[in-house]
Amino acid sequence: MRAVNFSTILFEGIQLAGQDRHNISDETFAQFRDFANQRLRMAWESQDWPDLVRVAQFTVNATTGTVTAAIPADAGEVLNCYDQDPLLTPKAQPLSYRIYNDGSVVKLVFGSDPSTVWGEYRVKKPELFGDVWTSSLAYSVGAQAYFDSGSGTGTTMPIPGKPHYGDFWECLEATTAGQSPTTHPAKWAKKEVPYIFGTFVSRGMYADWLRSELQIEAAQVAEQEAQLMLDLEIDKIFRQQKQSIRINMIRTY
Repeated sequence: MRAVNFSTILFEGIQLAGQDRHNISDETFAQFRDFANQRLRMAWESQDWPDLVRVAQFTVNATTGTVTAAIPADAGEVLNCYDQDPLLTPKAQPLSYRIYNDGSVVKLVFGSDPSTVWGEYRVKKPELFGDVWTSSLAYSVGAQAYFDSGSGTGTTMPIPGKPHYGDFWECLEATTAGQSPTTHPAKWAKKEVPYIFGTFVSRGMYADWLRSELQIEAAQVAEQEAQLMLDLEIDKIFRQQKQSIRINMIRTY
C-alpha cells in the first residue's frame, strides 16, 4: 500500500488553518490529531478501497452442528464470502452468511454447508492517539507515540538538514527510556496512512477546526472541498484505473 507520512497531512492542515507549522503546541497537535483520526475513519469506511481489501481463506468450524468461520484478526468489516478463491477463478460463488457476536467472539454463520470459505474483507483502520515521543519515557506495549524517523527524534518541527518523516508508532515490546523506532525498530510498528486519503484528511481537519472556532459557513465550504478530494480518489479507481468495485457516491454534507 502506498502510504503518506502523517507529518505531511498535519502540516497541510495546520497551514490551511493559518497557523505556524514550525511552532505547533501540544494542545494544537492533540486537537488536529483527533480531527485526523475521525477523518481517516470517514474515508476508510466509505468504500471498499482496493488498497484496503484483502482476500483470505477462513477457518471453518462445523463441529457444533452449525457451520461457522472465524474472522481474521486484521479484519475490520467482512464484505463478501465465496466457496472458492475469487482471485483465482471466476467460478467462485458468493455464500450467504450472517455476522454474529456471541458476546466474546465475532464469527460468521452459514446457512449452507461450505467445505471451504474464502472471505473478502477490509482491514482495520489504524487508531491515531499518541503524543510526541519523549526520550525520557519508557513505553508499555500498546502505547503510541509520534516520532520523526528522518531526524530520529520526537518532534513536530522539521530539523534543518534532515528530512521530516513524522508518523505514529505503536509499541510492540516494552521499552526503556530512549529506545525509539530508530534505535530499536523491532519494538515498534508504524501506523501507516494510505496516500489516497492524505488530502481529504488534511482538508477535513481544516473544516473541523473551523467548526470548532464557530466559523460555520467557512466550515461548510471547507467540507465540500474535502469531499471533492475523496471523489477524485474514487474517480482514479473507477474511471482511470477501470476497477469495477462497488462505488457508493454518497455525500457526507
